[in-house]
Amino acid sequence: FNNWESLTTDHKGNGEFDFAPRVKLTIERYRLPLGRSIHRELDAEGNVSSPGGIPADIEVATARRDASVLREMRRIQQSRVLRQWAQERYTEDAELMKGLAYCDFDDPSRYPGFSALYGSLETFLSEEDVRFLLRIEVRRRVQDARGHAFPFGDFGEDLQLQAALESILEHSSRVVSDIEEYSSTFDPRPEPGEDEVIGAVAMGVTPERMRRALALIGEAEAGPLDDAAAEELRKIIGDLERSSSKPR
Repeated sequence: FNNWESLTTDHKGNGEFDFAPRVKLTIERYRLPLGRSIHRELDAEGNVSSPGGIPADIEVATARRDASVLREMRRIQQSRVLRQWAQERYTEDAELMKGLAYCDFDDPSRYPGFSALYGSLETFLSEEDVRFLLRIEVRRRVQDARGHAFPFGDFGEDLQLQAALESILEHSSRVVSDIEEYSSTFDPRPEPGEDEVIGAVAMGVTPERMRRALALIGEAEAGPLDDAAAEELRKIIGDLERSSSKPR
């Protein structure tokens, strides 16, 4: 506010400008007991000196789909056909939709009229791909009705959560097949292809950095990367390009 401006907000009636509420933001760093920061660290040149985070006890590779499949998935989502279907079916049978939101057992036939719906999409996607997209819309509709979101992670689709649950079951002398919902929805966890790792080593990039690049690409498929992650991915790709251009 400048003194030459006319007053537009004077709730106190004292002839002075009323400033809006203000927030003092303190930015700190999270550190482990030994003092290591869990944040991604960059050196003076912008190179990643520490990847940050806390190493997982069980490493799980990111599930990947072909770019053509992802484009087609986005096209179908943007058409809102599946969202409209979820809206209408929830009105008809809310309890059924709540059950599918919790677990659909990876079975498209549990969705009423799925075959007709799938045919109407005129898509090259598999029925499993469409079921995956449809369940997202069903869960979104159920969340709206509940008034709050589901907890982060979904055992039916989240490979990292599935790995954690498998580990817990093993420690309690149980297996996935003991639980119907798990046995029908848990998927084999993908591993980086041997040709990808061998190719990376031949081009001067360690398997760990190659796996990190693949993980970042997987994250980018789900949504935009933050600036630090995007820069890290660019650095790895740059190293690959520079290494591949060197005479051998």
